Parts: sequence; C-alpha cells; structure tokens
Amino acid sequence: MTLTAFHLDANMSDFLTVSSAILDRHSPRMLGKFTAGFDRLRENFDLTDFLAVFGAASRWIGKDALIAGDAGELSKFDPEIDFASWMLDDLARASMLVFGVPRSESLLAKILETAEMREHAAVLKALSLFDPEGNLHEIGEEGVRTNIRDVFRGIASGNPYPKRSFSDLAFNQLVLKALFIEVPVSSIVGLAERWTHALGRMAEDYRAERAAAGREVFEDIETVINKGVPRR
Repeated sequence: MTLTAFHLDANMSDFLTVSSAILDRHSPRMLGKFTAGFDRLRENFDLTDFLAVFGAASRWIGKDALIAGDAGELSKFDPEIDFASWMLDDLARASMLVFGVPRSESLLAKILETAEMREHAAVLKALSLFDPEGNLHEIGEEGVRTNIRDVFRGIASGNPYPKRSFSDLAFNQLVLKALFIEVPVSSIVGLAERWTHALGRMAEDYRAERAAAGREVFEDIETVINKGVPRR
C-alpha cells in the first residue's frame, strides 16, 4: 500500500517541512533511525512497522519540550493548537499521522489499541491536523472517557478539535470531566464559544452535588457557570 496523507494540501506539506527542520535542529541522538523508519513507511505502509516506529519515537527523538521559536513556527498551521505544550516526540508522531496513515477510523483504533500513554495523547493532540473535517470525532470522544490525566489533556487542553468537531453533549462531557479531575478549564479551546445554558445548568448541578456530599468543588466551576468567562 502506498502512503497517502489524509489531507496533504500545500499547507500540510509545509507542516512536514517545518517539523522536519525543527527535529533536525534539535539533533536527537537517534534521529537517523526515526527518519529511516518514516521514509520506509512512506514507500510502503505496513501497520506492524508503523507501530514499531511510532512507539520508538520517544526513545529515538526524545521528550524535550518544544522551545518558543518552534511553537511559533508551527502555530501558522493552526493558531489554536497549543504547540508550546508539545514535546519533540509529539511532533514526530504528528508528522507520521499527517503523512503516514491511510485515512481509516478502524486503523486509528488499531493504533490506539496498543498505544501507551504518550502515544495515545499524541494521537489526540494531532487530531485537528490530520482530521480537520471531524470525521474521526469518536476517537476524540473516547479520549474524554479515559481515567489517565495526561491522555485526557491530549484532547482537552490546547486542542481545538473538540470545539470544532464535538457535539454539544460530547463537549459538555469534556468540560465536566475537566472539572472532575481538576484540569484547568482555561486550557479548553472555545469554552466561551461553545458554552450553552445546558452546560451552565450541568455545572450548577455538579456543584450542588459536591456541596451536598461535603466535598470540595474545583474553583474553575465558577468559570463554567459564568458562560466560560473567569469571574473577576
């Protein structure tokens, strides 16, 4: 099977060029192994080989954070993605997903079946790059159900995909999950835009339930009740 990108328009071709340049600048010790594996997949896609390269990205590329200049270069491709929170292996895996996976929800599901935490989070972080139309929204919604905080943050924090592709119900569930596990709602892209009276009522009910049980309530709930705007 020859590799094709999901939506490899000129903009995404530039993304691959920029991401490759960023990885080259950081000169990971084993960048050559990653590049060789990626090039091999571009010639002939094989799921087993893909999973091996995808899984080895953290070891070959490293987990260092992108620097401000890197994030600034990448923001032109999607200014709503918080690239400043990405690591080098996130960028490497995003490049593989943009260019290296035939479009298929079942194939993505197979990748996630064997994915460890960082791999799963990387898939979620990159969703808006390789699925701009939101056809794979169920993959993102499944990420909301996780009990692993870092995986949840992959879809919830600094990621415009839920704002653009989730239904009202799915978006509301994401916000309530953020309150439950105390992920700052300020990191949820488009909260004020996607706010609904139903979400406000759900937050009020949740606050009342916690108070009735004598439990503390995450302070960010006031932002959700206040139409997604922090109270001054």
